[in-house]
Amino acid sequence: MASGRTVCVGDVSRSEWRELARRPGASGCFLSCPVAVGGQHAGVLNLSDPLGRSVFSAEDQALAEVAAILVG
Repeated sequence: MASGRTVCVGDVSRSEWRELARRPGASGCFLSCPVAVGGQHAGVLNLSDPLGRSVFSAEDQALAEVAAILVG
């Protein structure tokens, strides 16, 4: 997240973040969008396991990034 860019992972069990998964052995996907306040990184907006699908779409990511801007 230090890069200031959204991270989109299709399968956490096959990613570099597998050791950080809240549920060991989890195979879900996630989006993690940076939230900035006053131009400074303040946190992230995390989304996981979209309903009815196995991965997030490009549209999902775009909407999440807008939401992260609004949160900040």
